[in-house]
Amino acid sequence: MTTRTVLITGAGRGIGEALARHCAGAGHVVIAGCRSPETATALAQVSGVELVRVDLRSPFDLGALAETLEARAVDVLINNAGTMGEGWERQALGGAQTDAAWLEAFETNAIGPYRVVEAALPALRRGAMRTVVNVSSVVSSLTHPPIGGLYQYRSTKAALNAITVGLALDLAAEDFRVVALHPGLVQTRMGGPDAPYTPEQSAAMIWRTIEGLPAAHSGRFLNVDGALLDW
Repeated sequence: MTTRTVLITGAGRGIGEALARHCAGAGHVVIAGCRSPETATALAQVSGVELVRVDLRSPFDLGALAETLEARAVDVLINNAGTMGEGWERQALGGAQTDAAWLEAFETNAIGPYRVVEAALPALRRGAMRTVVNVSSVVSSLTHPPIGGLYQYRSTKAALNAITVGLALDLAAEDFRVVALHPGLVQTRMGGPDAPYTPEQSAAMIWRTIEGLPAAHSGRFLNVDGALLDW
């Protein structure tokens, strides 16, 4: 097995933590970006996992991340960190959602992941896989959305999708693979306890999709199992 170096944001809990554990368990080197790494004490004990502080809204953290990666090679970046924004009810039509929360969601779900790509790009260019996975959601789909509402979440993830397409075009000549990926409905604080997938199941499927990612799928929207989704 070839050992890969994987940078994962939002690794402090949920899908991100499960991805970090899964990749480390498979023998890969994991750089686990956490907003509060001091609280990720259990993950810090996992062999092969290195914790770094990454708050997507902090220019200081993103600058420090670039310095951390300055002499390293990264094979895969998984931009997993994100926020739903305000609660489900507040994001309904006519709900009492605030502009401040909406703008914060844009910073976290769209601008932040783009800045992480900028910070990690030299290290990704030194890596063998040159793969960027932006964790999105089916609610961002413009053609077949499963539900209405969730205006903060769906609009910011749609912005992330647009960024994904742009990155895929700009990096195509360097043999990068850049995709948006729906992780499935997962039993996290966002997905709820009745969601069909555990974080561990979603993480295993995500990594399997990454390992088998064809070049032709760069710039596309994928389901957790690798199937193509409509934008």
